[in-house]
Amino acid sequence: MDTLKFIRERRQKAKKNIEIFQNSRDFKEMRQHEKRPPKPYRDKTFLYIKGYDSDTGNRPMPTGTVFWMSPDIEIFDGTTPIANNQLVAGKNYQIAVTVRNGGDLPCYSCHVELFICNPSLGFDPIHGTLLGVQTTQVQAQGDTTLSFPIVATSAMIGHRCLFARVFSFVNNDLPSSATTFPVVADRHIGQQNLNIIQQNNFVKVLMTNEFAGQKNFQVKVVPRKMDVIKGTRIPQLRRLISPLQAVVLPEFSIKPLKVNAGIEINRMRVTTPNRALLVRNAALEVSNLAVLPPVRKNLWDFKLDKGTRELEVAIPDFKLKNNEAVVVDIELTDADQNKVVGGIRFVVTA
Repeated sequence: MDTLKFIRERRQKAKKNIEIFQNSRDFKEMRQHEKRPPKPYRDKTFLYIKGYDSDTGNRPMPTGTVFWMSPDIEIFDGTTPIANNQLVAGKNYQIAVTVRNGGDLPCYSCHVELFICNPSLGFDPIHGTLLGVQTTQVQAQGDTTLSFPIVATSAMIGHRCLFARVFSFVNNDLPSSATTFPVVADRHIGQQNLNIIQQNNFVKVLMTNEFAGQKNFQVKVVPRKMDVIKGTRIPQLRRLISPLQAVVLPEFSIKPLKVNAGIEINRMRVTTPNRALLVRNAALEVSNLAVLPPVRKNLWDFKLDKGTRELEVAIPDFKLKNNEAVVVDIELTDADQNKVVGGIRFVVTA
């Protein structure tokens, strides 16, 4: 029996079993004690990767959602989670990706891809490295966690960004684009973009224009408060593959940060006072990104052609002491449509 015929028969059998159960006396008696009507049967798969804790795969995501901290993508050193997504060359790691199926049909041929790249505001696969592809099964209304073993190379060290993509050709459950990663609009893609860095530092960030023509973008620094961070626990470190136990980072006191946080985009280093370009990677498409003053408090405007550019972000000295931190997100907004299309979170420590 070929694969497609097997899947069609399993689909018909699953649908028939649901109908028999919903017409049974036990089911009707159970529903008498519930106020809501039975959930309609969906004859399809619904693959997705969470963008935030309560995500159920509905897209586009609500306005203002922090979608670059997927709880479904985690890095482990053995069974210990890596708190800052910072890899060391030559070490072995496991990257866990959880994929979910919100449909009422199981997916027997589910493909999962994992990419790694520099910290990014928007992303396309061209500027990332494919770490691996795996195939798995995801039951109806269920989830499956895959582990991608990697050995970190010298090109992977430092702070990194991870993207995962899930799809199924057999079930026609496919991403909206093969060449870009529109996380906000596509449930098949998840992003993990957390960086824990020291104050008084510089960070390189990729910025991508996924559109065919020139676009207006805004880059904005957004300080986060204690209630957003939920205390001392970084969101993706809530569980382990094995053994199951709670993991909490060292205690951090989250300091309030003024709206004008002092962070600068495309700030020139003292050692290169005459350079207008801050691009360090010749493989990236580049344009003249001069040192720009913020148009408003912590808000920069850029007009970009299609492609990926590299920005440099200057993190000032916040006068932090040990076990103190400030948390900021840097957001990329499509200024023409007033929609956030990329982001990255910095936890700044002493």
